[in-house]
Amino acid sequence: MSLQRNMKKHLCRVLCVWLSLGLASAFALEVDNPRCEYLVDPQGIGVAKPRLSWELRSGKRGVMQQSYRILVTSSEKSLQRNEADAWDSGVVASNQSTQVEYAGRPLESGKRYFWKVLVTTNHGETAESRPASWSMGILEPDTWQAQWIGLDAPPQHPPARRADLQGKGHKVVVQKALYGVKGDAQRQVDIKQRLQQQVDSGKLLVTPTNELAGSDPAHGTEKVLEFVCLVDDWQVSGVVPENATWDLSTGQRAKQYLPAPYLRTEFEVLPAVKRATLHATAQGVFDLSLNGQRVGDEVFMPGWTDYRKRIYYRSYDVTDLLEAGPNALGVILGDGWFRGNISCVGQNKYGDKLRLKAQLRIDYADGSSETVTTGPSWRASYGPILESDMQAGEVYDARLEMPGWNRAGYDASGWSQVVTGSAIEPLLQSYPGVPVRPMHELPALKVTEPRPGTYVFDLGQNFSGWARLKVNGQVGDQVDMIFAEMLKEDGTAYTTNLRSARAVDSYILKGGGEETWEPRFTFHGFRYVQVTGLREKPSPDAITGIVLYSDSP
Repeated sequence: MSLQRNMKKHLCRVLCVWLSLGLASAFALEVDNPRCEYLVDPQGIGVAKPRLSWELRSGKRGVMQQSYRILVTSSEKSLQRNEADAWDSGVVASNQSTQVEYAGRPLESGKRYFWKVLVTTNHGETAESRPASWSMGILEPDTWQAQWIGLDAPPQHPPARRADLQGKGHKVVVQKALYGVKGDAQRQVDIKQRLQQQVDSGKLLVTPTNELAGSDPAHGTEKVLEFVCLVDDWQVSGVVPENATWDLSTGQRAKQYLPAPYLRTEFEVLPAVKRATLHATAQGVFDLSLNGQRVGDEVFMPGWTDYRKRIYYRSYDVTDLLEAGPNALGVILGDGWFRGNISCVGQNKYGDKLRLKAQLRIDYADGSSETVTTGPSWRASYGPILESDMQAGEVYDARLEMPGWNRAGYDASGWSQVVTGSAIEPLLQSYPGVPVRPMHELPALKVTEPRPGTYVFDLGQNFSGWARLKVNGQVGDQVDMIFAEMLKEDGTAYTTNLRSARAVDSYILKGGGEETWEPRFTFHGFRYVQVTGLREKPSPDAITGIVLYSDSP
């Protein structure tokens, strides 16, 4: 009995200690979520006096911040010793914990700073945040040494194949078609029947002068085609100037999709790199790689702005991607909002020439530094991305891949010299928000075959993103993916609501085994993916939904 009583006493002591520790932990004061300009450890801040914020957490009631002290330094080790060479706010009697403006020594472009905050509460408790950091962007325009570069040469390979309007199941009825001098009934010819015949035969793109004029009597001044068409239940009208090609399905000038430029350079890196920061922007959107490794995990950078007024740039810490000796920096440019379709506005809202500006600063342990910039020494080529548009989709020909193009030692002797300069010179500003990222994946819940060889994958919900394709086939096989939010009664993709948006991704196989592909510069709103071009019935994992959205907490 005595032994049992002693064991019970011991267990009670252990339980009391455990409970007291648990309660102490629950009521402990924490300084959590330190942020600079609302961001966690951001790169490339573009303001001279960034705002700092933090949060208090405690299990007790009525806990309030009584004072704070902010320490900012250029060395993490100095911060551990509570030494601040940039700013020591001193003890400030205040309950403010958001948007506390930096008030220390002037901050330097490209430099990294470490900071923390020490807090005292009305209960006399003290606590401090974890060490946080931010790095500065390029504060002065003169700090930019890089030039705008691009590739404007016409592509050499044939244009991409794509699903046309007829293949999407639209019915076009020509209601009016007058060719001649606009507003002059005496000098106009009714060509509605001829135009309808072209539509019926599948020739949806028309050029008035070459295909419709013939020996029509209207002459002596600029001629136009005035037309009204019914596309399914949607009326489209347009005025087509002479020598212009227009799309009857939209009443807009026919769209020209160009391949994505691939840009590269090589440079030498000395041993003992202390820190390396890459700043990049584009007229268009970019995909960066350093020594074959993708830089960052965001998409559609540098974001949408009125490019004529300002363009954002993005900053990346690439220290771990550099290697002593030869290095290679590679960039792919996509149309994005700059040259691509925007709603009903169409293409080329801001310009028709894609451009890149990038600057890599390398700091060495001995205090020296060097800068690699975009300029005339870069080389450029077109590659496997034949089209990339956020509404039309992306076309990728794997037969045109260039293995190793973004690594040192690649033979780029056949590549072109880049074009330098830009038609616009907007203000460059640091990207201020959270980027768009692939956030999670959705497996296909069901696969149906509404028509022989046509497979529809149901991903279970509508979302914004793209599809990852896994496929086997022969070289030259083309797999088309049509994206839709709903299905028609026959089980195929309903795309009438997309109007002028083609929303088709196409992949042309290189052959030789299983191939996996996902696009870089497009996205769709969809639940269903209709796939054609497969040689055999697919398994559900042939399509995976990649969900994209802004990475906001």
